[in-house]
Amino acid sequence: MTNERWSMDFMSDQPYSGCAIRIMTLVDNYSRESLSVDDTHEKINAWREQYNCERPHSSLGNLTPEEFARRVFSADPAVRAAQVQWPVR
Repeated sequence: MTNERWSMDFMSDQPYSGCAIRIMTLVDNYSRESLSVDDTHEKINAWREQYNCERPHSSLGNLTPEEFARRVFSADPAVRAAQVQWPVR
């Protein structure tokens, strides 16, 4: 079904001018439709928000990256002292 699975890839080129061009492409696997720049920006921002602010990461002691950074870089020594309990591997 459309809008269920997307593929992402980077494409690069270097014209005669010598400046490198690199773009990220997003394509719907079902319809093979590519996103517009506005659509891409919206989807990437939604993913970034979910990844950094909502989804806990086991490698960060089941904290979100946002919460982990807040603890690590906190000016409050009590907050820094309550650092992450790292998972045993």
